[in-house]
Amino acid sequence: MFFYIIPKNIPLRALEGGAMTKTNISRLLTRIFSILLWIVVIVLWIPLIREKTIPRLWAVVSVRPSTVLPTPIAVGQPFEYCVLKEDAGLMDEVQAGTPIPVESVSLGPKPTETAAFLAPILPIEAGAIVTPEPVEPTSTQPVYDEIGGWQVEVINMGEAKENNFHLVVIGVGFIDEAQNEAKLREIASGLEVNFTGVRIDFAYVRSPLNLNLKHVGQMVDFSNTGDLDRVLAKIREVHPVDSVAIAIETPFFLGTADAKQFAMFTASDSNTLLMATHETAHLLGLGDGYQAFYIGRYLPNSELFYLDSMPRILSDALPKLESIPPLYEVGTCKGRKLYTFYERSNNIMNDYDPKGPNSWGDSVFTPLQIQVMNNFVATLK
Repeated sequence: MFFYIIPKNIPLRALEGGAMTKTNISRLLTRIFSILLWIVVIVLWIPLIREKTIPRLWAVVSVRPSTVLPTPIAVGQPFEYCVLKEDAGLMDEVQAGTPIPVESVSLGPKPTETAAFLAPILPIEAGAIVTPEPVEPTSTQPVYDEIGGWQVEVINMGEAKENNFHLVVIGVGFIDEAQNEAKLREIASGLEVNFTGVRIDFAYVRSPLNLNLKHVGQMVDFSNTGDLDRVLAKIREVHPVDSVAIAIETPFFLGTADAKQFAMFTASDSNTLLMATHETAHLLGLGDGYQAFYIGRYLPNSELFYLDSMPRILSDALPKLESIPPLYEVGTCKGRKLYTFYERSNNIMNDYDPKGPNSWGDSVFTPLQIQVMNNFVATLK
């Protein structure tokens, strides 16, 4: 369809064959260019609106907290989080942009070794890795294209409320439906308990699916960028879904959350539920507080922040608590002091190594984290 736009200051006869001045032509072209620019802007914004990217970004934008904060408690030797150390680990190197080879994820038996269960929230970024040469498919490294024929039967773990965040767990790499369903029901049931008090509901897909995945250390992502959209579209044909949690049966120990629409983790490990809980919390606005190195754009977050700058959902959550939690000074980012709430060793998003009961009760999450997650869900609904 073509739209003919006639500027008011150009006589109709000029468009019908009369002579047009250079000024009129310039004005006409300028208006046409402006209209085309607006069309491009609208086209670019449509997927952002559909994926709720704008409210997600608005929720985590940094603000000065309006609540009076308690006097910080200094803990140990201040740690510098924004300078890469000489003995930096693989994940820190990836964050810093060091080229690290990407490997394909083999699907199959459960891991034989257990690693630390936490992994960064970062998706794998093309600029931070080196893509290996293409590898011909083999019996141990096939190329999968199963999404089109995937039978999606969604099993609800409870009532799916309209204003909740809808998470669907899917299994990748399982040999049959029975194995897949048993493991996913176990994971979804555990998540339901751990997220008590949070506006989220859980479901799982009965049939397993094989996908092409890649990883750098524990960080894992889709090999084919369009697969996430295809998976979400397939589920949305039969069930509402905001994000997917992908439990991977693999010999690798993996765990990653893309803050937009997916979490991935190894399915069969003693730490699977902790990993699934941690990564799912990233989908609801919580950040990481345990990493040894951060680049500037990942601070502040819900777990590491400045006294004069924290994510909006964290600042908005504080006045809703019965009392302000204890505040700890934990380090710096290039000399600027960083803080966190609650003791870190019992915080699943922080340096999790519990030695006793939580000071706030039985929940794996602090009251503040629960409020932050509910605030985040509210921005999406």
